[in-house]
Amino acid sequence: KTYLEYINDGRYYINRVYLAKDRNIQVDPLDELIEILRQKTSEPITVEQLCEELPHLPKNLIVDNLKLSPEIICNKRGESYFHVSAIDLDDSEFENIARIIQNEIDTQQFETSSEMRSAIRRMYPDIIERYESFSENGFRDALAYRFRDRFTFNANIISARGTTLTTSDVYANFCKTHDHFTMGELNLLKEELGAVIYFDKVYENALRINQNEFVSFDTVVFDVPSIDEAIKQYCTGE
Repeated sequence: KTYLEYINDGRYYINRVYLAKDRNIQVDPLDELIEILRQKTSEPITVEQLCEELPHLPKNLIVDNLKLSPEIICNKRGESYFHVSAIDLDDSEFENIARIIQNEIDTQQFETSSEMRSAIRRMYPDIIERYESFSENGFRDALAYRFRDRFTFNANIISARGTTLTTSDVYANFCKTHDHFTMGELNLLKEELGAVIYFDKVYENALRINQNEFVSFDTVVFDVPSIDEAIKQYCTGE
């Protein structure tokens, strides 16, 4: 760069990372990145491939710009990315997915991204098959961008638009909407959320009847005489 500045006789303008005919020409690395990603729609593209496609841009500049646009979806953090348009579903397919999400929100106020993907795989397997090379998180985030005006995506939790549910909210709602559930179901929810079980919320909204089972408070009928008899076996005096 120093040498180019030395020999430059006014024929071009030297910016920090590029040359141009004059100083009025603006080059936006983000626009270049988006253009390359738009062309590569068959599968996610790695950072190294982007560096090969854009050799005039430093790697650190490419990495920094990958974080600047919601249209750029991270498929695998720090490794591969794609443009949101790569998930090319038609309107009817998007509506089918929207119905899946809405049905769960109507039932329990939320849906996890794993539940959504499982339902899509069960009901519309061809969609999942077309995008097998895209990660679960990448697929989810692309849908989050498309449905940004209809639902709220908070990591693995999908809720109604404008309603952001925390992990503790999800456990509370799960317990409120299930008359009976097991420890296995809580562990499955834990895996889907990628978070610990909030037992304080579980016990606020359900009763544990044995090591494995929980029931809603509304379904519990206490046999008071039998409970009193059981207590008398241990409390024999006053």
